[in-house]
Amino acid sequence: MAIMTRDGKELLPNEKIMYISCLMMRPSTIMIDCDSAAMDDFTMRLLCNEEIITVNQDALGKPAANIFRTDSWDIQLSLSGDL
Repeated sequence: MAIMTRDGKELLPNEKIMYISCLMMRPSTIMIDCDSAAMDDFTMRLLCNEEIITVNQDALGKPAANIFRTDSWDIQLSLSGDL
């Protein structure tokens, strides 16, 4: 995956797990910018993993809203009460 490189090298499997898990913890739309046909099987299975996707999904189906923003970070709150 193009977004999952480090110094022109692909991330190791454990690095991909950490990277995707951190992306999923943020309550926002999941967007992956790469050619899915060129994706290796491990990465495709990781992105389709129900446990990983569940981390991102809100029970009410509502996106989180920014409640505080600085130049370097945002705090988002979802209607389900998850931060």
